[in-house]
Amino acid sequence: MEKKFRDKYTYAENKSSTMVNLLTGEKKVQYEETIYIIRIVELPDPITNISAEYEKTYTSVRYTPSDDRATRRLLSQRIREYFSNEIEFFLPEYSVGNRWLLKSLTNLDKLITITGIYESDKYGTEVITFDIEMVGTITSRGEAIPNHYWINKNMDVRTGTVLSEETIYKSTIVYSRMTNVTLKKLIKYETHSHDL
Repeated sequence: MEKKFRDKYTYAENKSSTMVNLLTGEKKVQYEETIYIIRIVELPDPITNISAEYEKTYTSVRYTPSDDRATRRLLSQRIREYFSNEIEFFLPEYSVGNRWLLKSLTNLDKLITITGIYESDKYGTEVITFDIEMVGTITSRGEAIPNHYWINKNMDVRTGTVLSEETIYKSTIVYSRMTNVTLKKLIKYETHSHDL
């Protein structure tokens, strides 16, 4: 699955967000189900050091409880961003059990562990599985906000395309504790000539 101009990747994503007021114990839960398409609109150019770009559009959005305003906002968005290779930890060789720590300028350090490498018949490529833990404190409006992420990610070794991902995010802001759980999966890959 090499990236080509106009290639399209369709993802299904489910997210649950739980907010707990630590003073009152009140809990609010929201579920979000989306389907979106990432389309390659610019290929990388190693001569000028320009990254590939993609355009992201939502085709289906559902909130529970319903949120018409948020639904309309997502469906009307057309996001254009750089398509960074998700395998950001280039090593000369990968093997199960490799671990390393990446320090970050944003104060969110990453501990990465390779937990699997296998051939996928479904995607027709070699897949690498990472467990990533990110821990740190971000300062926003004068408040120190602790952040903790656990991420399990399956990626195409050759292209760095995310095939599936599960993310658990926890944070405490003043008197509120937030927990988000997100599941993302590639459900369709299309080239300009054929579908896989």
